[in-house]
Amino acid sequence: MRIAFGSDGSVQDDGVAFDNIKITGLIDQDAGATTLLYPLGECGLTANDSIVVGLSNLGRDTLNGPFTFNYILNGGTQQSITVTDQILPNRGIPVVISNVDLSPPGPYTLKAWPSGIAGDANNFNDTLEVTIESSP
Repeated sequence: MRIAFGSDGSVQDDGVAFDNIKITGLIDQDAGATTLLYPLGECGLTANDSIVVGLSNLGRDTLNGPFTFNYILNGGTQQSITVTDQILPNRGIPVVISNVDLSPPGPYTLKAWPSGIAGDANNFNDTLEVTIESSP
C-alpha cells in the first residue's frame, strides 16, 4: 500500500488519520454483505417491494449453505433468511428480502450481514449499512 500526501504549508491543522486498520491475507471462510443490488432508484417503489443485497464469498474456500443472512430495516426487529446456496470463492449471490413496503416517501436504513459460517473469523467485512431513499 502506498499513500502520499502533499501540502503547500498555507493551511494549519491539515492532515489525515487512519484508525482500526487490519491488513491480512485471505482466510479460508469469509463472507460479507457487500452491495445493494435493488432498489437503485428512488421512484416507483411499492407497498410490496423487494430489497436485494449482494452476499459475497471473500475467502479462499467455497461456502456451502445453510447459513443465515440477517437484516434490520429502519432499526426494527432483526429478521433472518436461511441461505442454502453454494458460493464459490470471489463470487456472490443475490439475497432477496421480500414483501417490503417502500411506498411511503423517505429514507429507509438497512443493516445486513451473514452469520453461522463456521470458520469466518473476519467480522470486519461482514456488514453492509445503506440508506434507501423512496420518492413519490
